[in-house]
Amino acid sequence: MYTRDVKLIQDHVMNKGPEGIVDVFGTVIASIRTGFKDLTKLSNDIRLNKHQSKALWGHKIDSYSGVAAIKEDLYSMFEGGASENLMLNTVLGIKGLGLAKASFGLQMMGYNLACLDTHNLKRLGYSSSYFNNKNKAEEYVGVVQQKGTEYWWNTWCELIPQTPVNKKHFKTAEEVSYEHVIAVKGD
Repeated sequence: MYTRDVKLIQDHVMNKGPEGIVDVFGTVIASIRTGFKDLTKLSNDIRLNKHQSKALWGHKIDSYSGVAAIKEDLYSMFEGGASENLMLNTVLGIKGLGLAKASFGLQMMGYNLACLDTHNLKRLGYSSSYFNNKNKAEEYVGVVQQKGTEYWWNTWCELIPQTPVNKKHFKTAEEVSYEHVIAVKGD
């Protein structure tokens, strides 16, 4: 799942250039405080309406503006093969994006990072707020890389169809994984 779908997202970014970066992080921003079942709808609204999107409110507006302001730099770094640490530190400079969401965006771009959301933190035995401090980036990356990005992507995608709110929308992990591609590229 991970290998196939992240390759599709990477190809999208390479084909769209800096706007592909906005598509990836627009999807990330859409996922903040939102159920997964609504991700594509909200991502599409952000893609179409940009700053006027109803999916952008509070710090989501700041995050979207921050991504839009540095999209060329992020794309150049991505295209040039910038290191995980450089990419992560750059994205963490965007207001409203913490370790989990910055890592989620970079995970979708093929970096060995992952979104340790409440589901994953619970599985690891951490409180949901444990990694809220950006100063814990080194520890966060270490935890993610013990198992690797593919593990976190695939196991999260396997978990989602089992959750009460999502099981009526997604039957398989494959569907969940590919939904990320649809959310980034548009339906």
